[in-house]
Amino acid sequence: MRESFALVLIMLVASSSLILLTVKPAFAQTPTPFPATFSSTLAIPQFTIQLADHSYDVPSTTTTTTDPYTGKQIVTNQSGYHVENKTIDFTVVNQPHLSVFVPHYYGVNLYYDIRVKGHFSTDWSELFGYDGNVNYLPIAPNKTYTEISIPQNYPSDAQVDFQMRSINGTIRALNPGINSPFAYWKYEASGWSSIYTLNITDGSVITTPFINPTPAPTSTPNPLPTSTQTPTATSSPTISTISPTTSNPPQEQNTIPFTTFLIVTVIFAVILVILLVLLFRRHKANCPT
Repeated sequence: MRESFALVLIMLVASSSLILLTVKPAFAQTPTPFPATFSSTLAIPQFTIQLADHSYDVPSTTTTTTDPYTGKQIVTNQSGYHVENKTIDFTVVNQPHLSVFVPHYYGVNLYYDIRVKGHFSTDWSELFGYDGNVNYLPIAPNKTYTEISIPQNYPSDAQVDFQMRSINGTIRALNPGINSPFAYWKYEASGWSSIYTLNITDGSVITTPFINPTPAPTSTPNPLPTSTQTPTATSSPTISTISPTTSNPPQEQNTIPFTTFLIVTVIFAVILVILLVLLFRRHKANCPT
């Protein structure tokens, strides 16, 4: 009987483990893919780069104060000093874009993503971070131009490559409504611009064309009827509006596929039948006839 009990316990533990392996964890999350997905509606930004020297000199100063206890005049001389402040300035021509912010629901705006590398390297790095939780990208104001400045910390004889792309950033609330915090970001991006090589020595810029990878085609199951209108060169781009939505982002679900569940059930039933047969035979063998 002890051997039978041990066998039953082992079989039950094995079958329970098999069932647990088929269950998807309730808190499993699919990582958000970055960089952003490609959008054909966003134009590749047009911009200029230039070195700017905002350095200045602070003049020397002399101040005179009176000692409150002795009445003597105290003269303090402060020597002048030089403040080094050199920057790399980007001036971007803004494209027509939608800027909307609805408290406790969502926000939409245009941003710019800039990446940089040494001219003789192949490894790019982002100047501004962003992911599904935070967004540090420079925002495009409702003006003709966006001005972006970064510190000039490169060697005086360096050559630095820059590229830029437009980003349509949308932030949504997890549970839209009163006092609902924003939960996640979604990004759509244009292609990358040409490569701008900045020579730190003299501030000259050389532009090299860049070929973006061809994005995967998207299927259109129900195409719209072809319009009979002929587009004109003076037609302005259309910006679609977005209405608040109360739908939540897709959640991971704890489900078991039917086929897997059926297989596990059959295995469990077979194990149970075998155990019952073994117990019955052992019981019959031990009982006097």
